[in-house]
Amino acid sequence: MGGGLLPLSPGRAARWRATADGQTAAAEGLSRARAQNELLQLAAAHPDGVEQGVLKTAVQQYQQPLRALQRKGLVEQAPAPRATAAPSEEPTLNAAQRAVVEAVDAGHERFAPHLLYGVTGSGKTAVYLELARRALARGRQVLVLVPEIGLTPQLLARFGAELPVTTAVLHSGLTDRQDGLRYHGRDLAVVRAQRRGVAVVLGSATPSLESLANARSGQYALQRLDERAGAAEPPRLELIDLRRRRVEQGLSRPLVDAMAGELDAGGQVLLFLNRRGWAPTLICDDCGWVAECHRCDARLTVHRGGTRQRCHHCGAEGRVPSACPDCGSQALVELGQGTERIEQAIAERFPETEAVRIDRDSTRRRGALEAKLERVRQGQARILLGTQMLAKGHDFPGVTLVGVLDADLGLFGADFRPPEHLAQTILQVAGRAGRGDRPGRVLIQTRHPEHPLLR
Repeated sequence: MGGGLLPLSPGRAARWRATADGQTAAAEGLSRARAQNELLQLAAAHPDGVEQGVLKTAVQQYQQPLRALQRKGLVEQAPAPRATAAPSEEPTLNAAQRAVVEAVDAGHERFAPHLLYGVTGSGKTAVYLELARRALARGRQVLVLVPEIGLTPQLLARFGAELPVTTAVLHSGLTDRQDGLRYHGRDLAVVRAQRRGVAVVLGSATPSLESLANARSGQYALQRLDERAGAAEPPRLELIDLRRRRVEQGLSRPLVDAMAGELDAGGQVLLFLNRRGWAPTLICDDCGWVAECHRCDARLTVHRGGTRQRCHHCGAEGRVPSACPDCGSQALVELGQGTERIEQAIAERFPETEAVRIDRDSTRRRGALEAKLERVRQGQARILLGTQMLAKGHDFPGVTLVGVLDADLGLFGADFRPPEHLAQTILQVAGRAGRGDRPGRVLIQTRHPEHPLLR
């Protein structure tokens, strides 16, 4: 960069973007300069520039790190964004969506919490967009919270295409910050809306018991979308009793046959397993030793085809031992399946079909998530395998079959939440099926088909 350094504006108007060298550096990361890396990741995520106010949110004392990035030629001041033309056509809302919009918009000048209880595929995003459009027309700002980082690319593209503004993005994947206070995003959103005197919409196909109780007591206004938008029908759910089926590498024969049928018919298949890695447990078959983390009491997960083990609680990592550290036996057994192991099983059974795995491990590199999702939307990847990152909000019109590989993971736990969370997860991931022209089908593998939650 020639001509010296540009001054840092004290206001929010100045915008900064990553240079070509900055984009390259952002992909590799600045491991020795944490604050600079956080600012660079934000700048790289906003090609049109990110406001200094957003940078300050990520790094309170951002001025010196930003100057350092500028001296290195990694960021530059972006020109003022050009006004974006409004969409040529207003979005078409059905009667139920329009009723929700009018109910929420009627109280836009005061604090008014709303619970939008809408089935999967009912068009909740269209409601959010219309409400945002009206708020922007009044000169207001809009804050949108999403439940998974994986939804960011899809939602950002949708908002960018339909709203005449530049959207700022901030999430943990853009920074290295892991410290600070722990808080509940939903509850904090309600508190923030209360203090600002504005409406807040809590939208979900599977609202929490607390939110339902608040709606029942009148604390929240209940808005409903009970039918899928357009001609899409709810998917059909079926149980596969694993007690009577032979299971190979986590896949039962009925599920494999159903996958083959849907793929032959031109559909896409989504497999859900909320357990990343190769295998969740490494045990000695002779003495019963179990691999546990040396820094905490969590069990280690085997990764990378059985060569590495990692603690998903504290991040400790190391090689898988060649022999049991207690008895010296080499009879070490990898119990269970993670997404890495299922990925190999899919490749063996469907070698001619492209599959993508979407979890925290496979999407660490910058741009990896966006690239994988794009291959799915283009129809190039016919099989999707993923964790919680795929369960909510994604719109894959080509998916006609969803397989829940191990529903039993959520049936039993140490507190009262697992059954609630399992019910929410199954309904959410089932909602990815049949969102297009063809009907959807959901197969749920379980060893407890008689459980009340699955009936």
